[in-house]
Amino acid sequence: MKKPSLLPILALLLVARQVRAEEPLDQDLVVKKISSEGSEQGWFPRFEVGANFNLGHSYQVVGQTDGVSIALGAMTSAGLLMLKDTHEWSLDLGWIFSLTRSADISVFSKSQDDVFFQTRYIYGFPKVKWLGLFAKLRLESSFLPGWKVSMADAEVRAYDWQGNERIEDRYSVGPGGRINLTGPFSPVLLKENVGLMATPVDMKPVKLEINLGLGSHQLFTIDDAFVLADDAATSWIDLTAMRSYQQVGAGLEARITGSPHAVFEYAAGIELLQPFYTSIDTDLKGIEYLNVRLDALLRLNILSFMSIDVRLDAKRYPVVVDRWQVSTSLLVTFHYAYPVPVAKPACPPCPECPVPVPPTCPPPEAPAGQEPSTPEPTAI
Repeated sequence: MKKPSLLPILALLLVARQVRAEEPLDQDLVVKKISSEGSEQGWFPRFEVGANFNLGHSYQVVGQTDGVSIALGAMTSAGLLMLKDTHEWSLDLGWIFSLTRSADISVFSKSQDDVFFQTRYIYGFPKVKWLGLFAKLRLESSFLPGWKVSMADAEVRAYDWQGNERIEDRYSVGPGGRINLTGPFSPVLLKENVGLMATPVDMKPVKLEINLGLGSHQLFTIDDAFVLADDAATSWIDLTAMRSYQQVGAGLEARITGSPHAVFEYAAGIELLQPFYTSIDTDLKGIEYLNVRLDALLRLNILSFMSIDVRLDAKRYPVVVDRWQVSTSLLVTFHYAYPVPVAKPACPPCPECPVPVPPTCPPPEAPAGQEPSTPEPTAI
């Protein structure tokens, strides 16, 4: 019998415990400004860690393989936000990682390994607060080597980008053997964007941000990096070598975020880059070069330091591989921030001044030639 998941237990905590106040969303998905006006300016750090674990076992269950299946996941991210007048600067770093082991193959395979670094600067126009200029730099890569687990005996053949086989890279694998694809921190994708930023809607339940401008991509492969390009018509496994390249084009980014309730937060975004220059020759034309990235986050706040996050990341970079790359994850996230940003209360209105008391009557004037009388001191 398969062991129950921890998710229902965590869901019970959602209704059994008091929820926390609003927490900033993941900074990879949205750089949330703590306050655009007033006295809340300065430096605001944040830190998050998360993990999940799922263990299942099957024995003589119809339609299932006997054995143990394991899924492990982890997430960590950190950020720093600076607010000063009409200037905003943010710095973010994160890593999402997961491993799976099925009952069919008793070895772990990497199902997700995404490292990112991002920095962004925003200048808001003083007289048009919902409009400004931005510049952003983002790095995407993998922390560990990438591989695919073979389900049976197979021969692996590697080809260069022109379709010529690299005989020296041919090898054989058995069931559970690794098919090596990429090395650590390979490939590395750099993305830069500059342009105009608009925030037409900026409320707590919903915030919409739109960026439009010039963008560029640079892909760097370290050592040998391959993508799986297997042809079902052949008995062997085909790999194609990746190429480094540069692209420049028009970029568009739109993000919607919100916190309708203290227990629920969300964020979703889309990034588009239509290149008008690509440094390498390909068979693509026009709109076929379009780079797309989608991301989404749903967060349930359980405790003041814990939440459940459901994440989606889908991307299509046709020069790398002409298909969608989709990854999803469910993580129990633990929050920590030092120092904790505290909202300063607004200055209370000045109390109404009391009704002025009329001055006392002056003493009567003495007759001419006579000194005014002074009261004698009271004896103690």
